[in-house]
Order: sequence, then structure tokens, then C-alpha cells
Amino acid sequence: PNPANEMLNIEWHPSIGSGFGLDTNYKIEITNTLGQVVWPLSGVDGQTTTLQQSTIQININKLKVGVYFIHVYNDKKQLITTTKFIKE
Repeated sequence: PNPANEMLNIEWHPSIGSGFGLDTNYKIEITNTLGQVVWPLSGVDGQTTTLQQSTIQININKLKVGVYFIHVYNDKKQLITTTKFIKE
């Protein structure tokens, strides 16, 4: 749900966007309104995942209350999509 408290569910819709589908590697980042990467936490180089399911979950319980953006990049480091969510 948006807003979210502890877990953020990301649903993948393979028909949306160019090069957006299952069984492709993606990097997921979460940034705050200043553009600072807040997830993955510092020292980690982004979560890369091969999409084999339509939903993944991200634990956001350590994020402060506020507005955040989810950025999804393909394996060529091209931005595929960005969406906003609110952490309560």
C-alpha cells in the first residue's frame, strides 16, 4: 500500500515500458526528496534482482517518515521507471 510503514510491495507489470519484463536483471534504488540514495543502505551497491515473480518486498522500517522515490534501472543502467511513495 501507499503509504507504507514497514514493508513496501513492488508489483512488476512486464507489459509496461521498453525492455521491462520478467527474467531480466534490474537494480532498485530508493531516494529521498533530496535525491540521496537511502536504500539500499550505505555501503551496498543497489539490489539487483532477476524478476521471476510479479511482486517483491522491501523492508523500509529503518527509513524516516517522509516522501521517497523508487527508481528501477535495467542491466544497461537505463532508468526504466520511477514512482513515489510515502513512509508513515
